Amino acid sequence: MAFGYRVLGFGAGGGKPPYEADWLVVSGGGTGWHCSHMPSSGAGGAGGYRTSFAGGSGGGASPQSNRTLNSGIVYTATVGGTSTLVGSDITDILTVSGGRGGGFYDTAPGALAPGGSGGGTSPRGNTAGLGTANEGYDGETPSPGCGGGAGEVAATDGAGHGGDGVVSSITGASVTLAGGGGSKGSPGGDGGGGAPGTSGVGTVNTGGGGGASLDTDYNAGGSGVVILRVPTASYTGTTTGSPTVSTDGDYTVIKFTATGTYTA
Repeated sequence: MAFGYRVLGFGAGGGKPPYEADWLVVSGGGTGWHCSHMPSSGAGGAGGYRTSFAGGSGGGASPQSNRTLNSGIVYTATVGGTSTLVGSDITDILTVSGGRGGGFYDTAPGALAPGGSGGGTSPRGNTAGLGTANEGYDGETPSPGCGGGAGEVAATDGAGHGGDGVVSSITGASVTLAGGGGSKGSPGGDGGGGAPGTSGVGTVNTGGGGGASLDTDYNAGGSGVVILRVPTASYTGTTTGSPTVSTDGDYTVIKFTATGTYTA
């Protein structure tokens, strides 16, 4: 959890002792699809959202376990369609990209648009994409549908309104991430979801879904983010990939907006 970090003994070869760290991993949002034959298409779902910090993971899940970092091990943060945080002793922290919205030629968008949060339906009215357990919620089925968010099902706040993301203070400041894209003239969800239109892309490094396109263009989802929060007394300062490093009380926060590493 976010509190009660423990010193776990001494590291091998006299290095730093192991220490516990909180984490947050968000994948890129799904694409808002285009439709040349109808006034709108389906919006993209938010990228998958998992965290150990207060506020919980996507899809209504509780915070997951923090992780023990061991001296000398390199932990790699990959920020992309599928975002991950891995090391030789951590292999299970990953999320999936948001589901794309349905287009006019999709005969079964539900089969094509699952994701961290599900994409919205096509104008032909097929089934929306489903969210992934512990990562996000479903897209909207009444066509053309909006995208699901990490914090709520698509259209919770009204028809076409992208599902909102989840609020986190892992960096020390409150921020909402992983909102779904909007459709039917309604806005994207809080947390970077794009609005419908010709330039309704998801906000960068939020995992927000792309808004439904109104012409032949696509609206890309916003890129993801990986965040580590470690005790400042244990922070080594050894990173690659130029993450943003800040402090919050007794903790150091390492925010990766592109792929990089941290050596414990």
